[in-house]
Amino acid sequence: MALMSAADVRTGYIRTLTGTAEDAKIVTLVSRFDGLAAEWCGLPYPDSTTLPTFEAAAYTLYPEPSLLDGRVLPLGFWPVVSVTSVHIDPDRDYGATDAVSASDYDTDKARGELILRPDATDAWSTALRANRVIISGGYSAVPGALAHACGMQVAHWFKHPEAISATSSSAHGKSIQLNPYELLPAVREALTPFQVAAIP
Repeated sequence: MALMSAADVRTGYIRTLTGTAEDAKIVTLVSRFDGLAAEWCGLPYPDSTTLPTFEAAAYTLYPEPSLLDGRVLPLGFWPVVSVTSVHIDPDRDYGATDAVSASDYDTDKARGELILRPDATDAWSTALRANRVIISGGYSAVPGALAHACGMQVAHWFKHPEAISATSSSAHGKSIQLNPYELLPAVREALTPFQVAAIP
């Protein structure tokens, strides 16, 4: 599911468009925003695509336990939709005997954490890539703030196509260097709550 439909971008952010002739271009820009903004926010790469995305996807993660509480395993990604499997294996074979029972941990989907229960028989490993977690994560229902950021940026790209490929600009006799992939300041601010990082 795309972050926004072309119709939503047209009606909310490019109101000068009255028909669907430009919809294919808008859909392409929405997709480009998804990859660029997800990377800016620090989202990991899903298993099935070559770019980060806010859309729901499958992820294989190798997190390390929290330094503050060894029972907590921050995934460095949220929201978590569901947990497919969890393994603890310093040998990195990830066999059936290394699987962690779902009854041994709780999942904080909003914060992206697995928390061992008090009666759990396992303990998170500090060995490199010993903890392997396979999840489904991302947004199936796009938050309004994320859609708004997308609409603002896509409208900017659409109305100023020269900004996409420009590497410099001149004003008042001075030249400044531009990053053609730079997100608008208002867009970056809107995306701040969606930045992810492992919680120590």
